[in-house]
Amino acid sequence: MSDLIFQLHTPEEFRYFSSLGHWIAGYIFLGVSIIAFLQALGLFKSKQYLWPLLVVIAGVIFIPYSILHHGLEKLDLVFTVIQLDPQQRQHIIMFNLLFVAGIVELLLSLKKIKGKFWHFVWPGVMLIIGYMFLTHPQHGTADAQAYAVPFHTTLGTVLVITGILKAAEVIWSAKYKLLTYGWILFIFVASIMLIIYNEPEGAYQRDSSTQEIISEHEK
Repeated sequence: MSDLIFQLHTPEEFRYFSSLGHWIAGYIFLGVSIIAFLQALGLFKSKQYLWPLLVVIAGVIFIPYSILHHGLEKLDLVFTVIQLDPQQRQHIIMFNLLFVAGIVELLLSLKKIKGKFWHFVWPGVMLIIGYMFLTHPQHGTADAQAYAVPFHTTLGTVLVITGILKAAEVIWSAKYKLLTYGWILFIFVASIMLIIYNEPEGAYQRDSSTQEIISEHEK
């Protein structure tokens, strides 16, 4: 964790903004799961674009916010921190992948693009984000990491299963309708996990790993 990161926020502020990012992602997934479930029950059949539109709108709002809320005068610093800090880099990549997957699903629902390949973008993104949570770097004290690492490992596993079930639905949906309810259930579980998450006390505190990236930057 680079010392530069503390020019953006204090550890307390980072804990709040990190928790907020989890909550936002959780409510996005919650919206997706509820709308997709209602559609699986036969409601809103003519409005398949609803949950992809939710994802796209969220991306349009929160991706720029995550970069610009520090102010334009700190934009260079923000990009430097993203470059040096693997956790912040993963956060940006996750939001952008989700945004791209939402656009693809929206275009599919509006029949602007065709081809089975495009239907695998959303499950592929779920798999990638799940894997990123499985390997998600954590900053802070040993106690903070002891809480955060197992949580993110479990969350990553849930999202990987979501991606697998969604991909299976693309392949076999006509034969196994339960696959639809399967991926919806798991993304719902992921949404609840994200909504209830709070960064633990000690997260983003300086630790022994801090000097590694600082030294790299100073070279």
